[in-house]
Amino acid sequence: YRGIIDNFKLGLLEVDKEGKIISCNDAFETMSGYSRAELQGNDPIQLLLPENERASMLTKYKTRENGVEDVYELSVLNKKGERKRWLISGAPLITDDGQTIGSIGIHWDISDIKALEQELIKARQKAEESSRTKAKFLANMSHEIRTPLNGIVGMIEQMTFTKLDDQQ
Repeated sequence: YRGIIDNFKLGLLEVDKEGKIISCNDAFETMSGYSRAELQGNDPIQLLLPENERASMLTKYKTRENGVEDVYELSVLNKKGERKRWLISGAPLITDDGQTIGSIGIHWDISDIKALEQELIKARQKAEESSRTKAKFLANMSHEIRTPLNGIVGMIEQMTFTKLDDQQ
């Protein structure tokens, strides 16, 4: 399974019950910007997560002890301090004899996808604003054309009530 995960460039991280990193794969090193030596034995919550994401991750660790698996998104800071968005599938790390010894997570960097999503949202908003502007312009132009035409039509109608002379 590790070969499959490595070929898909998914980061694999294993932590013990105390939340310390037991191991990671090459893709996780690349994603985080940290070497395996820098990661080993450290707390990924303190190392990678911004302050506002830490409490929710601690809660997830506790649910792992009860056998809960889940998938979630997290905002992460890599070694360079760049904010990234990761999709994580987390599960309890269980030994062959059924003991939970920590947690395992498969990490996918979806930062580029999220950036494209934001660009798409902005483009849609711009298109909607353009459509509203066009509709407003056409409504105004319709009014600007209708008013003089109504005047001309009214004058022609009035002229039909009289006998036309040379000047008319």
